Amino acid sequence: MSLTKRIVGLVGLALLPALAIQGYNEYALRSARGEAVRGEAMRTARGVAVDLDQFSRGARQILGILSELPEIQKKDPQVCTAYLRSVVDKVPGSFFFGVADAEGRILCNTLGSSPGAYAIADRSYFKEAMRTGGFAIGEVVSGRVTKRPTIQFALAIPGADGRPDGIVLTSIDLSYLAMRQASAGLPPDAALTVADRDGTVLIRLPDHDEWVGKPLPAPFWAALSRHRGGVADLTGLQDNPRITAIAGTSPEDLGSFTVAVGLSPNTAFADIDAATRRGLVLIGIGAALALVAALMGGRAFIRRPVRRLLRSAAAWRAGELDVRSGIGGPASSANSARRSTPWRSHCKSMRASCAPRSPAAASFRNGRRCCCTNSTTACAIP
Repeated sequence: MSLTKRIVGLVGLALLPALAIQGYNEYALRSARGEAVRGEAMRTARGVAVDLDQFSRGARQILGILSELPEIQKKDPQVCTAYLRSVVDKVPGSFFFGVADAEGRILCNTLGSSPGAYAIADRSYFKEAMRTGGFAIGEVVSGRVTKRPTIQFALAIPGADGRPDGIVLTSIDLSYLAMRQASAGLPPDAALTVADRDGTVLIRLPDHDEWVGKPLPAPFWAALSRHRGGVADLTGLQDNPRITAIAGTSPEDLGSFTVAVGLSPNTAFADIDAATRRGLVLIGIGAALALVAALMGGRAFIRRPVRRLLRSAAAWRAGELDVRSGIGGPASSANSARRSTPWRSHCKSMRASCAPRSPAAASFRNGRRCCCTNSTTACAIP
């Protein structure tokens, strides 16, 4: 193996601890951030669910008050309409109030429709309120008069015999609910989806106008139902990965709303990814500098001195006893100079001693030669 390959191998071994530390830090940071992001997503989803439940309770209280007023129970169209119009502007999110009789005919409303102009007997909220004699929340519908995607809250009006004698209802503007949640401060790049019991979108941020009133894709709705009350890595409505939290429901919830908040992992881990890239770049730069320094140091302090020693050894074997390697510091040079004169004399005497004195000795000398080094003098066999 060449010296260069060995140096590169040593630099690689030296980098292994740094790479191991970088990998462990990446794993630890991502694990901690993942738990934090999942917790933030669930807190946000629960916060939206609580806010919607409080809004529903507020609407029920208003309807409860209206249902017990004489102006509503008597169902006089003129008196009822005037009273409802005085109330509608004072209820945030509501743009319509109406009263229907037990057959589902609208008797009065804030739009001023004539009594019996249309009926709501086929609406689910009317059927539920009349069946239970209590509060009901409908599905997302397009209003027959307003033509706007809305959701209706309805409460039965108690009759003289204790049975429901009709309902009082209000239509909630879903755009208002969307703006209400947007202004509450969602996490950056968050996607909020609120659906009714059938999987129809009530609120979608962003792109509320595009999704409101539309059914969720079946695979996405099934995934939300399957992971209700937990956090899962799901593909969002725009086919991008999301860390999605689905708020759980409780028996006390008025509406069967499904609230899901999805956070983008790219945004959540952006600073960690940037730190990882910086770390890897710095490690790469450090590795390059270390490799260059090691190669230059190996050339200056290992390869060149070794080559000098090899050249000197080759010269000595050839009988050039005056050749020096040139390796050594100032002290070595001074000592060599002090020893040079007696050393040369010693080498001359050794040459004389190696001179042949007989034909046999001459034959023997052909297979030997005198060598003179910095520290020893000897006759070596080639």
